[in-house]
Amino acid sequence: MMSMIHSLVSGPFGQSALFPFVTSLLVGLVMRLAGGPGRGALLAGVGIPVGWLVGYVLTFGLPPFLPPAALPKLAHVGLAAAVLGFLLDTRPVKRTTALTVAVLGLAGVLVWLAWSPLMRMPVSTGIALAGCWALGGIALFRLSLVAEDGAIAAASSLAAGFGLALVVTLTGSASYGQMAGGMAAAIAGYFLLAWLAFSSPFGAAALFGGVVLMALAALAFLFGNANPIALALLVLCFFGDPLAARLRFGSGGVAKLLVPVMHGLVALLPVAAAIAVSLLLGGGLPY
Repeated sequence: MMSMIHSLVSGPFGQSALFPFVTSLLVGLVMRLAGGPGRGALLAGVGIPVGWLVGYVLTFGLPPFLPPAALPKLAHVGLAAAVLGFLLDTRPVKRTTALTVAVLGLAGVLVWLAWSPLMRMPVSTGIALAGCWALGGIALFRLSLVAEDGAIAAASSLAAGFGLALVVTLTGSASYGQMAGGMAAAIAGYFLLAWLAFSSPFGAAALFGGVVLMALAALAFLFGNANPIALALLVLCFFGDPLAARLRFGSGGVAKLLVPVMHGLVALLPVAAAIAVSLLLGGGLPY
Protein backbone atom coordinates (compact mmCIF):
# COMPACT_ATOMS: atom_id res chain seq x y z
CA MET A 1 0.00 0.00 0.00
CA MET A 2 2.76 2.44 0.93
CA SER A 3 4.68 1.62 -2.23
CA MET A 4 1.58 2.36 -4.29
CA ILE A 5 1.13 5.74 -2.59
CA HIS A 6 4.82 6.52 -3.09
CA SER A 7 4.62 5.65 -6.78
CA LEU A 8 1.61 7.95 -7.19
CA VAL A 9 3.31 10.83 -5.39
CA SER A 10 6.57 10.43 -7.31
CA GLY A 11 5.04 9.56 -10.69
CA PRO A 12 3.87 12.07 -13.32
CA PHE A 13 0.27 10.81 -13.26
CA GLY A 14 -0.13 11.49 -9.55
CA GLN A 15 1.79 14.77 -9.65
CA SER A 16 0.12 16.35 -12.66
CA ALA A 17 -3.29 14.66 -12.73
CA LEU A 18 -4.57 12.75 -9.71
CA PHE A 19 -3.51 14.95 -6.79
CA PRO A 20 -4.33 18.32 -8.43
CA PHE A 21 -7.75 16.93 -9.38
CA VAL A 22 -8.52 15.48 -5.95
CA THR A 23 -7.21 18.57 -4.14
CA SER A 24 -9.30 20.93 -6.25
CA LEU A 25 -12.36 18.74 -5.77
CA LEU A 26 -11.98 18.49 -1.99
CA VAL A 27 -11.07 22.15 -1.44
CA GLY A 28 -13.99 23.26 -3.58
CA LEU A 29 -16.37 20.95 -1.74
CA VAL A 30 -15.20 22.12 1.70
CA MET A 31 -15.50 25.77 0.68
CA ARG A 32 -18.96 25.22 -0.71
CA LEU A 33 -20.20 23.42 2.42
CA ALA A 34 -18.58 25.91 4.80
CA GLY A 35 -19.65 29.04 2.97
CA GLY A 36 -23.14 28.03 1.93
CA PRO A 37 -24.87 28.31 -1.45
CA GLY A 38 -23.91 31.95 -2.03
CA ARG A 39 -20.44 32.80 -0.82
CA GLY A 40 -19.38 29.16 -0.67
CA ALA A 41 -20.12 28.68 -4.36
CA LEU A 42 -17.74 31.51 -5.19
CA LEU A 43 -15.08 30.31 -2.77
CA ALA A 44 -15.12 26.86 -4.37
CA GLY A 45 -13.03 28.29 -7.21
CA VAL A 46 -10.01 28.60 -4.91
CA GLY A 47 -9.58 24.87 -5.41
CA ILE A 48 -8.19 25.57 -8.90
CA PRO A 49 -5.00 27.47 -7.90
CA VAL A 50 -4.61 25.36 -4.74
CA GLY A 51 -4.87 22.12 -6.74
CA TRP A 52 -2.30 23.39 -9.23
CA LEU A 53 0.05 24.38 -6.40
CA VAL A 54 -0.16 20.87 -4.96
CA GLY A 55 0.89 19.48 -8.33
CA TYR A 56 3.81 21.93 -8.47
CA VAL A 57 5.05 21.06 -4.96
CA LEU A 58 4.83 17.33 -5.63
CA THR A 59 6.79 17.76 -8.87
CA PHE A 60 9.44 20.33 -7.93
CA GLY A 61 9.19 20.77 -4.17
CA LEU A 62 8.62 24.05 -2.38
CA PRO A 63 9.82 27.04 -4.43
CA PRO A 64 12.53 29.28 -2.94
CA PHE A 65 11.46 32.49 -1.25
CA LEU A 66 13.29 34.56 -3.88
CA PRO A 67 12.94 32.41 -7.02
CA PRO A 68 15.63 32.97 -9.65
CA ALA A 69 13.86 31.13 -12.51
CA ALA A 70 10.54 31.59 -14.26
CA LEU A 71 8.77 28.39 -13.21
CA PRO A 72 9.39 28.82 -9.45
CA LYS A 73 8.21 32.41 -9.86
CA LEU A 74 4.97 31.05 -11.32
CA ALA A 75 4.45 29.02 -8.15
CA HIS A 76 4.43 32.28 -6.19
CA VAL A 77 1.94 33.64 -8.71
CA GLY A 78 -0.26 30.62 -8.07
CA LEU A 79 -0.08 31.23 -4.32
CA ALA A 80 -0.97 34.90 -4.81
CA ALA A 81 -3.88 33.87 -7.05
CA ALA A 82 -5.25 31.58 -4.34
CA VAL A 83 -4.85 34.07 -1.46
CA LEU A 84 -5.99 37.21 -3.29
CA GLY A 85 -8.82 35.37 -5.04
CA PHE A 86 -10.03 33.94 -1.73
CA LEU A 87 -10.01 37.39 -0.11
CA LEU A 88 -11.91 38.96 -2.99
CA ASP A 89 -14.46 36.15 -3.09
CA THR A 90 -15.28 36.58 0.59
CA ARG A 91 -16.67 40.03 -0.19
CA PRO A 92 -17.56 39.34 -3.14
CA VAL A 93 -16.41 41.97 -5.66
CA LYS A 94 -17.97 42.92 -8.98
CA ARG A 95 -17.04 40.75 -11.94
CA THR A 96 -15.53 43.75 -13.75
CA THR A 97 -13.28 44.42 -10.76
CA ALA A 98 -12.00 40.85 -10.72
CA LEU A 99 -11.42 40.99 -14.49
CA THR A 100 -9.50 44.27 -14.21
CA VAL A 101 -7.28 42.87 -11.47
CA ALA A 102 -6.72 39.71 -13.52
CA VAL A 103 -5.78 41.49 -16.75
CA LEU A 104 -3.53 44.07 -15.09
CA GLY A 105 -2.04 41.40 -12.88
CA LEU A 106 -1.25 39.28 -15.92
CA ALA A 107 0.80 42.16 -17.35
CA GLY A 108 2.87 42.45 -14.18
CA VAL A 109 3.27 38.68 -13.93
CA LEU A 110 4.56 38.39 -17.50
CA VAL A 111 7.13 41.15 -16.99
CA TRP A 112 8.34 39.51 -13.77
CA LEU A 113 8.56 36.04 -15.30
CA ALA A 114 10.46 37.23 -18.38
CA TRP A 115 12.65 39.80 -16.62
CA SER A 116 15.99 38.24 -17.65
CA PRO A 117 15.35 38.06 -21.43
CA LEU A 118 13.60 41.42 -21.20
CA MET A 119 16.85 42.97 -19.95
CA ARG A 120 18.95 41.25 -22.65
CA MET A 121 16.59 41.76 -25.60
CA PRO A 122 14.12 44.46 -24.59
CA VAL A 123 12.55 45.10 -28.01
CA SER A 124 11.92 41.54 -29.21
CA THR A 125 10.99 40.27 -25.75
CA GLY A 126 8.74 43.27 -25.17
CA ILE A 127 6.88 42.58 -28.41
CA ALA A 128 6.49 38.91 -27.47
CA LEU A 129 5.21 39.83 -23.99
CA ALA A 130 2.76 42.35 -25.43
CA GLY A 131 1.37 39.66 -27.74
CA CYS A 132 1.07 37.17 -24.88
CA TRP A 133 -0.65 39.76 -22.70
CA ALA A 134 -3.11 40.73 -25.45
CA LEU A 135 -4.10 37.12 -26.15
CA GLY A 136 -4.28 36.30 -22.45
CA GLY A 137 -6.37 39.37 -21.75
CA ILE A 138 -8.80 38.44 -24.53
CA ALA A 139 -9.12 34.94 -23.11
CA LEU A 140 -9.77 36.27 -19.60
CA PHE A 141 -12.36 38.72 -20.93
CA ARG A 142 -14.19 35.96 -22.79
CA LEU A 143 -14.01 33.81 -19.68
CA SER A 144 -15.61 36.54 -17.61
CA LEU A 145 -18.57 36.73 -20.03
CA VAL A 146 -19.68 33.22 -19.06
CA ALA A 147 -18.57 33.48 -15.42
CA GLU A 148 -22.15 33.33 -14.12
CA ASP A 149 -22.16 29.61 -14.94
CA GLY A 150 -19.01 28.14 -13.46
CA ALA A 151 -19.42 24.81 -15.24
CA ILE A 152 -19.47 26.48 -18.67
CA ALA A 153 -16.48 28.70 -17.82
CA ALA A 154 -14.60 25.71 -16.44
CA ALA A 155 -15.37 23.62 -19.54
CA SER A 156 -13.67 26.18 -21.81
CA SER A 157 -10.73 26.56 -19.41
CA LEU A 158 -10.38 22.80 -19.11
CA ALA A 159 -10.16 22.41 -22.88
CA ALA A 160 -7.55 25.20 -23.07
CA GLY A 161 -5.48 23.68 -20.25
CA PHE A 162 -5.68 20.22 -21.79
CA GLY A 163 -4.69 21.62 -25.18
CA LEU A 164 -1.78 23.54 -23.68
CA ALA A 165 -0.50 20.39 -21.98
CA LEU A 166 -0.59 18.48 -25.28
CA VAL A 167 0.94 21.27 -27.37
CA VAL A 168 3.78 21.84 -24.91
CA THR A 169 4.46 18.13 -24.47
CA LEU A 170 4.63 17.63 -28.24
CA THR A 171 7.44 20.18 -28.41
CA GLY A 172 9.46 18.33 -25.77
CA SER A 173 8.96 20.63 -22.77
CA ALA A 174 8.13 18.03 -20.14
CA SER A 175 8.13 20.36 -17.11
CA TYR A 176 5.80 22.89 -18.70
CA GLY A 177 3.67 20.05 -20.00
CA GLN A 178 3.29 18.63 -16.50
CA MET A 179 2.36 21.99 -15.06
CA ALA A 180 -0.22 22.57 -17.80
CA GLY A 181 -1.59 19.10 -17.14
CA GLY A 182 -1.79 19.90 -13.44
CA MET A 183 -3.79 23.03 -14.19
CA ALA A 184 -6.15 21.09 -16.46
CA ALA A 185 -6.64 18.49 -13.71
CA ALA A 186 -7.33 21.18 -11.09
CA ILE A 187 -9.90 22.81 -13.38
CA ALA A 188 -11.45 19.38 -13.96
CA GLY A 189 -11.96 18.94 -10.21
CA TYR A 190 -13.79 22.26 -10.01
CA PHE A 191 -15.75 21.48 -13.17
CA LEU A 192 -17.05 18.24 -11.72
CA LEU A 193 -18.40 20.07 -8.67
CA ALA A 194 -19.90 22.97 -10.60
CA TRP A 195 -21.45 20.61 -13.16
CA LEU A 196 -22.88 17.82 -11.03
CA ALA A 197 -23.00 18.99 -7.42
CA PHE A 198 -24.08 22.64 -7.34
CA SER A 199 -24.44 25.82 -9.35
CA SER A 200 -21.24 27.81 -8.93
CA PRO A 201 -20.32 31.15 -10.52
CA PHE A 202 -16.71 31.56 -11.62
CA GLY A 203 -15.33 33.73 -8.83
CA ALA A 204 -12.15 35.77 -8.57
CA ALA A 205 -9.99 32.85 -7.40
CA ALA A 206 -11.10 30.72 -10.34
CA LEU A 207 -10.46 33.62 -12.74
CA PHE A 208 -7.01 34.16 -11.22
CA GLY A 209 -6.36 30.48 -11.88
CA GLY A 210 -6.86 31.52 -15.51
CA VAL A 211 -4.09 34.08 -15.04
CA VAL A 212 -1.74 31.26 -14.02
CA LEU A 213 -2.83 29.31 -17.12
CA MET A 214 -2.17 32.29 -19.42
CA ALA A 215 1.21 32.91 -17.80
CA LEU A 216 2.10 29.25 -18.21
CA ALA A 217 1.26 29.48 -21.92
CA ALA A 218 3.55 32.52 -22.20
CA LEU A 219 6.37 30.63 -20.49
CA ALA A 220 5.85 27.72 -22.88
CA PHE A 221 6.37 30.13 -25.77
CA LEU A 222 9.27 32.12 -24.29
CA PHE A 223 11.23 29.26 -22.75
CA GLY A 224 9.57 25.99 -23.77
CA ASN A 225 9.71 26.00 -27.58
CA ALA A 226 5.91 25.80 -28.01
CA ASN A 227 4.61 26.88 -31.40
CA PRO A 228 3.15 30.42 -31.15
CA ILE A 229 0.47 29.72 -33.77
CA ALA A 230 -0.69 26.68 -31.83
CA LEU A 231 -0.81 28.69 -28.61
CA ALA A 232 -2.78 31.47 -30.30
CA LEU A 233 -5.30 28.94 -31.59
CA LEU A 234 -5.99 27.83 -28.02
CA VAL A 235 -7.47 31.28 -27.30
CA LEU A 236 -10.37 30.22 -29.54
CA CYS A 237 -11.38 27.75 -26.82
CA PHE A 238 -13.01 30.74 -25.14
CA PHE A 239 -15.02 31.75 -28.21
CA GLY A 240 -17.17 28.63 -28.59
CA ASP A 241 -20.21 29.69 -26.56
CA PRO A 242 -22.28 30.99 -29.55
CA LEU A 243 -21.87 27.67 -31.36
CA ALA A 244 -22.43 25.62 -28.21
CA ALA A 245 -25.62 27.56 -27.50
CA ARG A 246 -27.05 26.32 -30.80
CA LEU A 247 -26.41 22.67 -29.94
CA ARG A 248 -29.47 21.94 -27.84
CA PHE A 249 -31.03 18.58 -27.13
CA GLY A 250 -34.58 19.42 -26.11
CA SER A 251 -35.42 20.80 -22.69
CA GLY A 252 -35.48 19.58 -19.12
CA GLY A 253 -32.88 18.51 -16.61
CA VAL A 254 -30.88 16.24 -18.91
CA ALA A 255 -30.65 18.89 -21.63
CA LYS A 256 -29.49 21.44 -19.05
CA LEU A 257 -26.89 19.00 -17.78
CA LEU A 258 -25.51 18.61 -21.30
CA VAL A 259 -24.96 22.35 -21.85
CA PRO A 260 -21.50 22.54 -20.18
CA VAL A 261 -20.50 19.32 -21.94
CA MET A 262 -21.35 20.83 -25.32
CA HIS A 263 -19.30 23.92 -24.48
CA GLY A 264 -16.36 21.69 -23.64
CA LEU A 265 -16.69 19.67 -26.84
CA VAL A 266 -16.86 22.81 -28.97
CA ALA A 267 -13.79 24.15 -27.16
CA LEU A 268 -11.91 21.01 -28.17
CA LEU A 269 -12.09 22.00 -31.85
CA PRO A 270 -9.35 24.67 -31.50
CA VAL A 271 -7.38 22.16 -29.43
CA ALA A 272 -7.40 19.75 -32.37
CA ALA A 273 -6.24 22.54 -34.69
CA ALA A 274 -3.45 23.53 -32.27
CA ILE A 275 -2.23 19.94 -32.06
CA ALA A 276 -2.21 19.68 -35.84
CA VAL A 277 -0.15 22.87 -36.11
CA SER A 278 2.32 21.57 -33.53
CA LEU A 279 2.74 18.31 -35.39
CA LEU A 280 3.12 19.98 -38.79
CA LEU A 281 5.24 23.00 -37.87
CA GLY A 282 7.02 21.92 -34.72
CA GLY A 283 8.02 24.30 -31.95
CA GLY A 284 8.92 27.94 -31.92
CA LEU A 285 12.20 29.61 -31.04
CA PRO A 286 12.69 29.92 -27.26
CA TYR A 287 14.76 32.70 -25.73
